[in-house]
Amino acid sequence: YRRNFERYVLGYHNSKTDESKIAMLLFNGGDGLQDIFESFNLSGTEGGNLKIVLKKFDDFFLPKSNVTYERFVFFTHKQQEGESFEQYMAALRNLSKNCNFGTLADELVRDIFVVGIRDKSLQEKLMHTENLSVSSALDICRARAAVSKQIEQIQVPDIKQEKADPPIVDAIHKVRSHNKSRLKERGDNRDFSNGADRESISCKYCSFTHAFGRCPAYGKVCNLCQKKNHFAKVCMSAKKKLHSLEENYSSNESDSDHEFHAVNELVISAVDHASTFWYLVTLEICSLPVTLKVDSGASCNVMSLSQLLRLGLDPANLTRSKTLVRSFTNHKVPVVGKC
Repeated sequence: YRRNFERYVLGYHNSKTDESKIAMLLFNGGDGLQDIFESFNLSGTEGGNLKIVLKKFDDFFLPKSNVTYERFVFFTHKQQEGESFEQYMAALRNLSKNCNFGTLADELVRDIFVVGIRDKSLQEKLMHTENLSVSSALDICRARAAVSKQIEQIQVPDIKQEKADPPIVDAIHKVRSHNKSRLKERGDNRDFSNGADRESISCKYCSFTHAFGRCPAYGKVCNLCQKKNHFAKVCMSAKKKLHSLEENYSSNESDSDHEFHAVNELVISAVDHASTFWYLVTLEICSLPVTLKVDSGASCNVMSLSQLLRLGLDPANLTRSKTLVRSFTNHKVPVVGKC
């Protein structure tokens, strides 16, 4: 109440006398405040001095300060989750007012600010800064917060693009081998009694190696062209980027009666991307968070030139490289240099 009253008087009634200001203080404070004022039994001179009246109210309302406890609260105060650097600094300044630090107040506020911030990498940077003051510490923290926000805004379009094109698994086929009677039911009346027919062949319709007449793609619909009797991975109508995974178990064939026993084949004929972003990791480079894509099959680590510039690094410091880099689609990737 006192703080608001002083600001109100300073803004609108600063030119008025102390008697007028005291009258406004008591009127706005209500009957209770007026009763307390009368209990002070101030003389006419004291009762007309605003500073004396405010001091009397402070002595009445404010408990006696326990310096030991106030300093304990100050020294153990840490930055809370979601609390900005400015809010944390303001909280420390307010806590220090009741600690009687004297001329050491600014230095102690600076020290507790550095020790109490949540960002440990930023904390280390502040500790290495010479002649660090309260204002310079706050400026460094503000700059880091601004850069982090800019990096998030830069990375948002890439993340939105990945979410706009959700990874899918086009098809999973559970195929069981068929005996000779099943093959006849679907119209395949080829004779398997000939030993030559049972020889393994490399099939252009499924890309597997199997006995003649036992193609798992027979009767299946291609996920690319929607035609039958071949898988998407060998489709001739659309040679696009296509990842395939085939898990096969060897087939067993009886030599005595030439019948085919049950054989399981799990075929993932078309896979676009992984269903989650498990391949993304965030590492700290030059004290800044950088999102990376992990590829265990890559033979080198690469970084875009724009990312290099965002980290504040000078491309002129790179070493020239004659290494030829190609993507998994066999496209040439231009190389600026290496480090």
